[in-house]
Amino acid sequence: MTTKIFALDDCCIIHSKDIEIPPSYRSFFGGRELLSSKNSSKLNAFILKLHKDNLKPFRFVPSKNLEKNFLKETNERLRGVNLLMMNPLRMDIISQLKKFMTSLDSFETIERIGEFDFVKPIFQENEIDLKKNSNIPEPEDCQIIATFQKIDGQKVLISEDEHFWVYADLIKKHFDIQIYPEWNCHLIKI
Repeated sequence: MTTKIFALDDCCIIHSKDIEIPPSYRSFFGGRELLSSKNSSKLNAFILKLHKDNLKPFRFVPSKNLEKNFLKETNERLRGVNLLMMNPLRMDIISQLKKFMTSLDSFETIERIGEFDFVKPIFQENEIDLKKNSNIPEPEDCQIIATFQKIDGQKVLISEDEHFWVYADLIKKHFDIQIYPEWNCHLIKI
């Protein structure tokens, strides 16, 4: 029986973290104590399901874009909130995300490989028009694909990145990696 390996990209892992709203800011959020991403309950249920089956999810290290991802996620969670003094709350959220990402002992790690130049040409030859991003995956995305495809087993990557799920068929065909958008992680059979 082939081993299944389930990996989440950094953004999915960040999305799984419920942020505690400091008491002094809760009135701006209708009294809520937590700020959650729209898919956090699905992601947390999926991670819990893996642990119940004695499987650990995997993540890719090191990440070059972690700080950028923290800021992007913080801005997303604060979207639509009219705060005059948002900077202290923004810094608190980033601090919570950093602490969360450095304390992930429930995840196994996959060390990113340095050589991934062979990945990009496949996307250039099969370019698809994307809505949000450039048509060709970013170098970090290509590095994830190159790294993950070298691992033995049935590989499943969960991501909210358009570069992964739009090119899911191409990635499966050329790199033998099954892609699931994070909002469909509850559909994955373990």
